[in-house]
Amino acid sequence: MIWTKYHVELALANGADLRGAKLWNADLRGAKLHGVDLQHADFQDAKLQHADFQDAKLQGASLQDAKLQYADLQHVDLRGADMRGADLRDANLRGVDLLYADLRDADLRGADLRDANLQSADLDGADFQSADLRDAKLRGATFWIANRQVVAE
Repeated sequence: MIWTKYHVELALANGADLRGAKLWNADLRGAKLHGVDLQHADFQDAKLQHADFQDAKLQGASLQDAKLQYADLQHVDLRGADMRGADLRDANLRGVDLLYADLRDADLRGADLRDANLQSADLDGADFQSADLRDAKLRGATFWIANRQVVAE
């Protein structure tokens, strides 16, 4: 079964615990997941465009190759999340906690990362073109420039 916005919202309305849920290839475009505990859930290749995750707990979640364009991830706990190859173009990531997150090859063009915590995150190959990184914390984040690994201080 491919999870849809309807299935997830119905499950939540009935008190389901979605921590650690396998939501591969789920179609949750526009889903309202405000404040939901989705720690260690697996959203690999999921369609999450315009989804509302504000204040959700996604610590340790997998969002590898997920489509999150225009998603609202404001103040979300994404510590240790696997976001390799995620498409986060124009997403709202203001105040998000990405401590130790893996953002290799993620597309963050135009994303709002003001006040985000990117400390010790792996940013190798991530595209931040036109992203707003004002007041973001980058200490310990790693990325590559001209075939050399750089660690932000």
